[in-house]
Amino acid sequence: MCELERRTVNGDYILDCKFEKILDPKKLNRDLQSLVGVVENGLFINLTKRVLISNVEQVKVMEKGTKSKAPLASFGITYTPF
Repeated sequence: MCELERRTVNGDYILDCKFEKILDPKKLNRDLQSLVGVVENGLFINLTKRVLISNVEQVKVMEKGTKSKAPLASFGITYTPF
């Protein structure tokens, strides 16, 4: 489901879409980017080697290539390797 949240300073629409589970993030990224009018998406495929995930109590670091799902368990996040 997608909701129209707001517009950018250039007047482009920003859609907030929620997915139950993304089975193939790379394919979804390609599909989204192939749509006419899509400028960017929030999947960030192959843009970083390290991700910091935090809440008010803790910060977790994930490195590309790491197979461990344990650091995300306390955040209630399901890890899907790319």
